[in-house]
This record gives sequence, structure tokens and C-alpha cells, in this order.
Amino acid sequence: MDKCYTKYTNIGKFISNINDNWRNSIYITCSVCTHKKESCCEDIMISFDADGTPTFIAVTDANFIFGTIIDKSECLCEISNAKFKCLFERFVKKHTSEELGCPFLQLTQTVFGECPNNRF
Repeated sequence: MDKCYTKYTNIGKFISNINDNWRNSIYITCSVCTHKKESCCEDIMISFDADGTPTFIAVTDANFIFGTIIDKSECLCEISNAKFKCLFERFVKKHTSEELGCPFLQLTQTVFGECPNNRF
């Protein structure tokens, strides 16, 4: 892997949200996919900050960052991408575009809860 697919800001937020322990995240299994498979495609992980703002990270990136193969059974919970899209349909539609491919990969590139001028 040459570089992480997930936006670097999201990687930092994700690690902070989970207190440096990937087991404190939710694992989204991409079992039903209708989009072109990208090289970074696998599954997705999500964490939430104190305000409930989500941060998404590709599992391929998490494997690299944490230096291990993420075991989904060790995460707080596992949900399929289809169930996640059903539960959060309005959120996914609001923050992604069907024309741009996989909504989950798009979400790894979207930084939520940023202050104006990208300041924290």
C-alpha cells in the first residue's frame, strides 16, 4: 500500500474517538456492493466523537495504521453496509453522490464537524 485512502484528518479523528483502540469502533461489512471494486475496497469502520459526529475509515487503512489485520468480531459491533444504509439512509444520501461510486468510500473522504477554515 502506497498511501492511505482515508483522508488523513479522518484518521486522526478516528483514532482520537476510539481512544487509540480499534476495538472501540463499529465494523461495517461491505457484503452487498453494486459499485465498481476499488483497490482500497474492503470493509469500513466508523467511530463517533463526543457530539455524535461520525468518522469513517477504510479497513485496509486501519490494518496498515494499527499494524494488524482487524478482526471484526473484536469490534463493539458489526453491521452490514445494507443495514447501515437503511438505518442512516438520509445521512448517506445527504453526504454522498451516486455518480461518484461507493458511498462508504466517499464518506472516508468527508470530514464532518470541521470548524470554518478547517480549524479545530
